[in-house]
Amino acid sequence: MSSCNLLFSLGISPLRALRTRTGFTSRLGLGFVFAVVFYAFCRVFVALLPTNIPGALTMSLGALLYLAFFGAAIAAADRKHLSVDAVRKAVPDRLQPLFAFLGLGLGALFCGFLAWLGALQVWSDYSMWASDHALKVYESVPVPYWTVRLAIPVGLAVAAIRLAGHACDDLWYGPPEDDENAAIANSGVKLDQKAL
Repeated sequence: MSSCNLLFSLGISPLRALRTRTGFTSRLGLGFVFAVVFYAFCRVFVALLPTNIPGALTMSLGALLYLAFFGAAIAAADRKHLSVDAVRKAVPDRLQPLFAFLGLGLGALFCGFLAWLGALQVWSDYSMWASDHALKVYESVPVPYWTVRLAIPVGLAVAAIRLAGHACDDLWYGPPEDDENAAIANSGVKLDQKAL
């Protein structure tokens, strides 16, 4: 038996024995002990090897902000935004266009309002930064606040415009028909009901 096989069998055999001889609470306790040991290992690892990337957290949070608000605008364009189907299905068919118009219109107004507030914040940050370039700048990286926060009004304004467009389309042409298998069809999976 080679040394690798011996080490593997020594490492796996106790785990197999624990699985077969212990109950749920013992396994839960073992999992908790493993989690505590792993947490302690991570804390020691971070303490001994600190990162020296200045501004990494600031830039990653800024990138997350752009990703979230531009993703919301894309979701609004593809009609992947949140909706309450139980309420929509309770509305009679003849009122569906009006219900969709009101729901999407209120969503567009809310996104527009938040975009306006975001634009006010960006303008405030920009005007303070323009007067003195040392103000409204992240400490770790010399990037002004307004460049990161610009994602809020832009993303929400685009989402508001797209929601308003969908609201008008739904009022004039009616809401799109529901397809129960739309998520599967969009993923590229061929769904053949006859084969099932």
